Amino acid sequence: MEGWRVFICAGLEAPLYEHARERLGPQRAAVITLLHLYLCAFNADERRELERDPERFQHYAYGFIRELFPPRPKNQAYRQFSRAIFIGAMKQLLEEQRSRGRAAMQDARMLMRAMLRLCTSVESILETWDLYREYRFREDPSLSAR
Repeated sequence: MEGWRVFICAGLEAPLYEHARERLGPQRAAVITLLHLYLCAFNADERRELERDPERFQHYAYGFIRELFPPRPKNQAYRQFSRAIFIGAMKQLLEEQRSRGRAAMQDARMLMRAMLRLCTSVESILETWDLYREYRFREDPSLSAR
C-alpha cells in the first residue's frame, strides 16, 4: 500500500502529469506519468533499454504487478482485512488532497484509477508503454533526459 501512496503522491507533483494532461487529457496523462515514475526508478542505461526493448520491458512489467498488486491470499478473513486497510489508506490520501482543493482531489482520484489499470494485467502495462513511447517521441522528446 505504501508503494501505491508513493506513486500517487509523486504523480501529483510531477511536471509530466501537468504537461501530458494538457495534451492528452487526465486519464492518459495519469497512466503515462505513473509509468514514467516507475521507469525513473532505474538508472539511465537500464531505463533506455526498457524504453527500447518490449520483451525486456514485459519481463519487468510482471515484477511491477507482483510488487504493487500481490497475489490474493487464500484466507478470506485476511483478504477482507487487507482490503479494508487498502481502502482506508486510499480514502485518507483523498482526504489529504481535499484540503488542496477539488482539482487536486480529482487528480489523485485519476492517478488511483490509473494505478489500478496498470496493476490489473501485463497487457494494460504494455498498452501504457506504447502510449508512453508515442507521447515521448511526439509530444515531449526531452522526457528521456528527465
